[in-house]
Amino acid sequence: MPPRPAPLHLPKPEAYPERRDQRFGRLDIAWREVESIFLKMTRKPTAIRLARKAARATALEGRMVALDDAALKDEILRLRSRLRVGGIDRGPVIETFAAIREVARRVLGMRPYDVQLVGGFALLEGRLAEMEPGEGKTLTATLAAGTAGLVGEPVHIVTVNDYLAERDHREMAPLFTFLGLKLGLIVHGLKPEERRRAYARDVVYCSNKELAFDYLRDRTVLGGRRGNLHVKMTRLKGNEGRDITMRGLHFAIVDEADSVLIDEARTPLILSRTVDARDEKEDIHRALEIARRMEPERHYRILTGERRVALGEAGKQFAEDATVGFGGVWRIPIIREEMVRMALSAIHLHHPDEHYLVQDGKLAIIDEYTGRLVPDRHWSEGLHQMIEAKEGCEISEQHVTLARITY
Repeated sequence: MPPRPAPLHLPKPEAYPERRDQRFGRLDIAWREVESIFLKMTRKPTAIRLARKAARATALEGRMVALDDAALKDEILRLRSRLRVGGIDRGPVIETFAAIREVARRVLGMRPYDVQLVGGFALLEGRLAEMEPGEGKTLTATLAAGTAGLVGEPVHIVTVNDYLAERDHREMAPLFTFLGLKLGLIVHGLKPEERRRAYARDVVYCSNKELAFDYLRDRTVLGGRRGNLHVKMTRLKGNEGRDITMRGLHFAIVDEADSVLIDEARTPLILSRTVDARDEKEDIHRALEIARRMEPERHYRILTGERRVALGEAGKQFAEDATVGFGGVWRIPIIREEMVRMALSAIHLHHPDEHYLVQDGKLAIIDEYTGRLVPDRHWSEGLHQMIEAKEGCEISEQHVTLARITY
């Protein structure tokens, strides 16, 4: 009886793969500490193992150089078929790296060095690869991205801004075209349909900001129907495919990983919509008036280290007494107290020339890390409008949070 053929190693049949939110307990945290010690002990053996892989790929260089363009493309097709059977773990990865190196030499005029092969193997294993300036990170990424693309995994190459995404996309396009992979580019200003077409390509260059916000928009569209079966059933009805931008999260290479995943690790990315806050103008000014009549320590405490205001029982009673006879939000204790607390925060925790500037009658927020103005940024939950009223500016539309995430 002939042996059964091995199944194709294709991406899991999920309509929209995501990384689930992880919750860590004490045992998880303890295990991660032990794991980090173990990884430090195995760092040198790992580097030696990856260097040996690079040497094996270099040993195949002569065979690849001897092939003409047509034969090299046929070789890549054969490697692609074998990769889809064995996947990244058991497929001909070393031979594929040798082929991609030769393609880069022919179409880009750049031959990846052994150190770049080592970096490519590290990326393909999901590791961080630290490289010195000038060692060619852009070319290194193509080795891993090209291999993953040939396996059939949708690939995102994530850079820190649109300029780098456009530059790398333009310079590396001939290599991916030779490999038979379609290349996409995501930059600011693209229309939704253009984004869908770009994300449908085999390999997509994009910035971390654009990728994160596209993911947030998709999560908003999916709502609570993020299960694989729900997404598939909705697509069968023809309602969802036109709204979702991405294909999910499959395989990503992050350039400048220290900047994205450490320096900006806790930067909140907020997807919001605007609502007209001008109808609340009277309530905002009333909250500021009440806050100005309150006494520190008696009605409230300023927690400077936490950058918040704590409203005491006397303060809550003061707010209630000051709004007797008023309707609307002032009848609901939790909203009334939050309005007054926000007014206190606007007065005592947010100061001109330190946290914001008033320019032409509008607020411009000062970034606390860079000291630069970010006029397009807004404080959420109505705080921005409260500070505008405090400074006598025209009250703008309020931004209501729809979804938020960090890098």
